[in-house]
Amino acid sequence: MSKPFSVAVCTACDHALWPPRPVCPRCASTVFGERVADSGILEETTRSQDTLLASVRTLAGPTVIARLRRGAPRGAEVALTRDESPAGDSVIVIASPRQ
Repeated sequence: MSKPFSVAVCTACDHALWPPRPVCPRCASTVFGERVADSGILEETTRSQDTLLASVRTLAGPTVIARLRRGAPRGAEVALTRDESPAGDSVIVIASPRQ
């Protein structure tokens, strides 16, 4: 089941980052919140075996690597959701081109 995708945000300096880290690279704070990052702009795509991957610059700030549901041109707006791996130990970011 897909859930909204979010990124970590430093509560001291408001720096948004993905993947999450234990220390903010901008100010060295260790306190983080979350910011919804449910959309972005497609920057690049590549194929790895049968999986289409995309670099997506989120509107929240960071660029993420996501599985692209179907092809879309560079510059297209995409919706971002998250799934967990079957083992539940990692996040899979899913990008779906907006209509």
